[in-house]
Amino acid sequence: MTDCKNCATAFEGNYCPECGQKASTKRFSTKILFSELIDKLLPIDRGILYTSWQLMTRPGSTLRDYLNGKRAKLTKPFQFLLIMVAISLIFFSQEDFSKGMQAGMQVTSSDPEKARSTAAQAFSQQWMQWISDNMTALIVGIIPFMALVARWFFRKRDLNLAEHVVVGCYLVGGSTLAGLPIMLAFRLMGKNAYSPEMSGFFGLIYVAFCAWGYISLFKEYKAWNTGFKALLVVILGYFLYILVMMIVLFAFVMVYIGFFEKGQ
Repeated sequence: MTDCKNCATAFEGNYCPECGQKASTKRFSTKILFSELIDKLLPIDRGILYTSWQLMTRPGSTLRDYLNGKRAKLTKPFQFLLIMVAISLIFFSQEDFSKGMQAGMQVTSSDPEKARSTAAQAFSQQWMQWISDNMTALIVGIIPFMALVARWFFRKRDLNLAEHVVVGCYLVGGSTLAGLPIMLAFRLMGKNAYSPEMSGFFGLIYVAFCAWGYISLFKEYKAWNTGFKALLVVILGYFLYILVMMIVLFAFVMVYIGFFEKGQ
């Protein structure tokens, strides 16, 4: 039996049933004070560091552990993804992003005097602004598409759609984390991390990390076959996502230009 030092309740176990305090309370030390300070100052659980390290060193085993119920030490998948995206946006430069988007889209006009061309340019600027303002939602938006494609290609692996969403959150979050040091290096060198060339380089990191994750997750199957399917999951997932976005964008462009021409 243990007497709770907070409410004096006698109990057995690790926590008091009345007030919830731990049965054992250690003497204050510098380590304990620092730990409590971190808990108060950082609005994230300490599992984020453990989860990050596990995904960077053993992604497949980490994913299997989480899907099999070993979840106490790991940050939840959606929370982990949002934290990684938030950290990556610390290095986000709206000016660099706009320059990179313009270089990739090559927004030009053969006849600036035409209202349609002017409207298209005006809309492209608003569209880039909207993308930069909603970067987190756009990155998270890829997950359902990847999960749908993965569910199809790995339909024999006994994972349902929700579990593929979990895998997608961890892999996209992990690939974002893997690209952070390189993004920081580019910024320090004065390079635009959003230029078409650099975007292609980051794309390779994403594909490589996701392929590694799927290969190590389904390690009992042929690595080359799993890796090829993982490649298709990323490529087709992004293709479907971009296709849907382009359809929505085209519809908005047509409506926008129609209103713009009526106002001339």
